[in-house]
Amino acid sequence: MDNSEKIEKLKKMIDQTDNIVCMLGVGMGMECGLPNRWSNEEAYRVEKEYRYSPEEIYSAVFFNTRTELFYEYYKKECLHLDAHPSEAYDALIQLERMGKLRACITHNIQSMAAQAGVKNVIELHGSIHDNRCPKCGKQYPAQYIKDAVGVPLCENCKSPIRPMVKLQGEMMRNDRMTEAANAAAQADMIMVLGINLNHPMVKTFTNYYHGNQLILITKNEHFTDKNADLCIHSEVKNILPLIV
Repeated sequence: MDNSEKIEKLKKMIDQTDNIVCMLGVGMGMECGLPNRWSNEEAYRVEKEYRYSPEEIYSAVFFNTRTELFYEYYKKECLHLDAHPSEAYDALIQLERMGKLRACITHNIQSMAAQAGVKNVIELHGSIHDNRCPKCGKQYPAQYIKDAVGVPLCENCKSPIRPMVKLQGEMMRNDRMTEAANAAAQADMIMVLGINLNHPMVKTFTNYYHGNQLILITKNEHFTDKNADLCIHSEVKNILPLIV
């Protein structure tokens, strides 16, 4: 079955479904021009440039003990504020307006889905747009963090502002985990987009899914592809608009 036949099959499946949950992976961000910060190539480059691995720098320990270097990395490598949602996100909006899409689950922190206008997004690792003073609680936009010279400080307390993203060494929030698990458990269809089925996020929440419409759309092949009920190898932005 070629991709055109799979697309037609998926259209029919969606016509008969009104509770879809989508899991958005790193590939969705890469289609928007964002780098894969956890790729081997990026890890090598970061370690060469910053003298520490991405896992070390992007950690709660590093934020608390080497705040200046943490922010040097964070502002340059994480805050790509000029990136814009791809056509795939427009398709998600349409699915939501049609009453088909009930939730998007993502570990991406750039909030592309929310920025595009998708309403029900469960951001497991938080968002770069949520930044707060740990003392007074004042909130700051990502642009304020990006524009700050050195460590961004609270205007009131002069304390280092904390990005409210999950850093290495921290647990995911229980409320977000519960919301994602409940969404997966109630779904008629799960669409895994821009990520393989072996990713921890996908493995965790597909465990709650008991249906037989596990759809995988991703560019790269993986040995777990056979576990999908329907698999399409392509960029998500090239497939989702055709389905909607």
